[in-house]
Amino acid sequence: AHLDSNEPLGSRVRNMMTSGKTDSWAKLPKVADSTLQNLASDYITINRISSNSQALSISVFLPPNYEPKPITDLKRISNNIIELDLSGIPIGEQEMDLVAQCKNLEWLELDKTPITDTEFNKLAGLTKLSMLKAYETGITDQSISILKDLKGLKSLYVWETQISDAGFYKLKESLPQLQLNHGIDQKLKASFIEKDSLLF
Repeated sequence: AHLDSNEPLGSRVRNMMTSGKTDSWAKLPKVADSTLQNLASDYITINRISSNSQALSISVFLPPNYEPKPITDLKRISNNIIELDLSGIPIGEQEMDLVAQCKNLEWLELDKTPITDTEFNKLAGLTKLSMLKAYETGITDQSISILKDLKGLKSLYVWETQISDAGFYKLKESLPQLQLNHGIDQKLKASFIEKDSLLF
């Protein structure tokens, strides 16, 4: 299809990015708008990734009184969830059971959540996952074996976790294509701060 020059650049770029995906997304089950409206709330936004697409992007925001049910209710549409943002939500096993059911998930944000290796185990089998944010969580080297099996993983953000340098090394060996963002070494950080303070 030719690109209409009047089309905004943002949507053109998005179309180019998603054109390779639309084949796999075409096989997703159909979801009615009414279902999405029922599951959405002031604290859960659900969007179709492109118009008329069955591929969904979901962001969850922290309500004043948090309970897992609105997230676990998403299991009705779990096969359609391609992007899921749970950043900063006090999730546990129940919510991670929902994540485990999202077999077509490509983009997952679990940063600043209280998850540990136990909950992280539930990511096993999410073979389409390409971007994962898990920084500021309680995961340790025990989670490396789960990460090593996520063969589609291209970007991983894991600073402020309990994963060791040796763990990161093993991970890079297993997934050479992985862009690993594990933050700045603490000693280096301290020396940067010292140098900065000397300037003032």
